[in-house]
Amino acid sequence: MTAGAAVIEIGTTPITYTITYSTRRKTVGLLVHPSGDVEVKAPDTMGYEEIEAVVRQRAAWVLAKQQAMRSRPAPALEHRFVSGETFLYLGRQYRLRVEESPGPSGVLLKGGFFVVRVPPLDDNDRRRRVRTALRRWYRRRATETVGRVVARYAGLMGVEVGEVRYKYLVQRWGSCSRAGNLNFNIRIVMAPMSQVEYVVAHELCHLLHRDHSAKFWEALRVVMPDYAPRRELLRTEGHRYSI
Repeated sequence: MTAGAAVIEIGTTPITYTITYSTRRKTVGLLVHPSGDVEVKAPDTMGYEEIEAVVRQRAAWVLAKQQAMRSRPAPALEHRFVSGETFLYLGRQYRLRVEESPGPSGVLLKGGFFVVRVPPLDDNDRRRRVRTALRRWYRRRATETVGRVVARYAGLMGVEVGEVRYKYLVQRWGSCSRAGNLNFNIRIVMAPMSQVEYVVAHELCHLLHRDHSAKFWEALRVVMPDYAPRRELLRTEGHRYSI
């Protein structure tokens, strides 16, 4: 049985919650759903005032959970790799145009379009071929673009870089090994240059400080005073950088 909604205020912040009673429950349970909605599951013998007291007692936890839900990155954008879709390169959108052509697959960036030429294939094979061709194209651009940024910031920071690799990664934008080798996600060149630079500077700072200690963030601040808004934009926009 659901008893409807109730509201309490913590300072100037309201917490709205629904109450679901159960004859089987002996204690109160609080849930914060992925939507941020709050549900209280209570024994059917418990009154409103007792439930409100529990919610007030756990208000800090509820507000923290709601903030965490709001801060979650959006799910990754999924592409079907068909004409008409848009793909990003250095922050600019380009429309995809798939053309059938004999010979090997290839990608051209021309007049605001990603033109991908593939041999005649059925729908599923054509989409796979387009995806493969685009990922190869982005890998080449990452090698060129990120490579230049690495050289520039390594010079500014006075650090020596080992091998630099470019991979298609799902989770991370970059990493730094103990041997001083750097890995970069090829998807990062979908982002504006300011975010590319942030990822590069971040990984180069790991050559100085392996962890995310206060010294690490201070070193990053020295070379990139505005790193924080760049990092935040990457966090909120990164789901769009999908191949």
